[in-house]
Amino acid sequence: MSFFSFPLIGEKQQHYARGKKQMQRQNRADDLRAEIHGVAEVMRNNLQMIAERSNRLEELKQRAERLTMSTEEFEKGAVQMRRKQSASYRISLIFLVLLCVILVVVAFC
Repeated sequence: MSFFSFPLIGEKQQHYARGKKQMQRQNRADDLRAEIHGVAEVMRNNLQMIAERSNRLEELKQRAERLTMSTEEFEKGAVQMRRKQSASYRISLIFLVLLCVILVVVAFC
């Protein structure tokens, strides 16, 4: 070994380079952990939104079923009212025809 060779400096440089690589790996691992945490948070939010959407869809389905039932009841009521009006119209027409017949019979007698 010569007087001007510094073996300790070379070893320190190697040690420093290894430490730097380990720090880079650690930083990369921390970055990956942070990214994984972010993705997991997004997925949790998505699952929560899916559950809320599912609840809204269920409520909408129930409202649609109630609306269908109301529509059927309305149709039944409309048919019954139409029948009543038709019967009322027929009775009025029969009464008017009988009144005309009575007036004609009274007028000629």
